Amino acid sequence: MFITYYLSHGFAIEKTGRYFIYFIGFNFAKLVGILQACHCANTDFYQFQPSIWLSTTLLNVNTIIGYATNEPLINEVDLIYYLAGFALAAHLYFVVCIISQFTRVLKIRVFRVKDKHKPIEASLVSEPNTSSTNDTGNEMA
Repeated sequence: MFITYYLSHGFAIEKTGRYFIYFIGFNFAKLVGILQACHCANTDFYQFQPSIWLSTTLLNVNTIIGYATNEPLINEVDLIYYLAGFALAAHLYFVVCIISQFTRVLKIRVFRVKDKHKPIEASLVSEPNTSSTNDTGNEMA
């Protein structure tokens, strides 16, 4: 990341500082989330996630080529916008996958959506006894 800051001719970090921080933050949040999931699942931590190292490598290589040739392959400002969006999408995908995996393993429901056509009061009222037995447990004729 410091390569982009120091070698960028177009001052891309100054123009897109917030999105650059988003890019770093979402990647770091995903990495910490993976670390926590590995700890909970008692599995080995694999720190080289393709979505993280591919995006950072693309940004750094583009900056180095731009520094060497005075013209980057991709506009650095646009690239930072795209990579921040990609990091957000990758992080959200990770969160959805982790939630679905943990809910399946723990046999729980994380989110519950109520039927909007069924009133809440109707679900609280007990339904009438429709069985063929009376209150004493004897069969009715």
